[in-house]
Amino acid sequence: MKSFQFLENCVGELYNLQEALGKSFWKKSRMDNESLLAILNNWSATNYAKGNYILREISSKFLAKISIHSNDYLLDAGCGDGSFTQMLANLVPDGYVLGLDRSKTMIDYANKHCRSINVRFDIGDIQEPIIYGPFDNILSFWCLHWTDLEKSLSNLYHVLKPGGKICAIFSSGKQSTLFEVLNSLQFQNLYPDVAKNVVQSKMMRENYSIQCRRALDNLPFKSISFVVEHCQVELPDLGLFENFIHGAPLFKDLPGKMYQDIVNSMVQFFDEYCKKKYGGKWVYETTPYFLTITRE
Repeated sequence: MKSFQFLENCVGELYNLQEALGKSFWKKSRMDNESLLAILNNWSATNYAKGNYILREISSKFLAKISIHSNDYLLDAGCGDGSFTQMLANLVPDGYVLGLDRSKTMIDYANKHCRSINVRFDIGDIQEPIIYGPFDNILSFWCLHWTDLEKSLSNLYHVLKPGGKICAIFSSGKQSTLFEVLNSLQFQNLYPDVAKNVVQSKMMRENYSIQCRRALDNLPFKSISFVVEHCQVELPDLGLFENFIHGAPLFKDLPGKMYQDIVNSMVQFFDEYCKKKYGGKWVYETTPYFLTITRE
């Protein structure tokens, strides 16, 4: 049964991490790459924007620690729906922000909903040479786990000005509330195909941190900060967790009723889990990587 094939790829918070589960995944064939691009282009930008609350909260706290000047030229690598690119544009009223993303669906959405005069969006793959730049700073939030890390970071570094920084958040594939919820389906013996893929993806996730460090070791960067941090986001509304699930390309090949049944089961477990652990507050936990590279 193919119905849960995407779960094997859904490693990390909400994105497919098919190419982020180890070196072997980074060496995928062109056909696999085209298949991944098809998933990206069929990903609902509207649902992604609605379900982006958790990731946006974490990104905003990280952004507050980054020194950005009002006249900076910034790159938002993997800009998604463009909502965070818009936030960056507000920080550089005398500067400019370029948002790049592989997904035409996301770029079309960004161009429609973000209208600041100091923002431009374009379809682009950071695994390929970047024709724009140089940039004062480069930000990449929840994108790098989609890519070949060596290729992406090397390309970003080449369009970064001396003294500039690459600041990135991406999924570590480590513990998160999402995996707690998915594991709950396994323990309840619900949707056995889900359980099977959760176990398989867990084994591959455990190898990802090793592969990330190897990739960084192979690059000629001298000033690197690479840490994993535990983050908590309190949700003001339970519906935000459901939006989070809808925003991910999970179970998208399922019939509508079966899809909604699984989503309902996940939301119900999350609600009960939070009542026991947080006294009724809805709290999402995750452990992403925070990466900062300075060009000397």
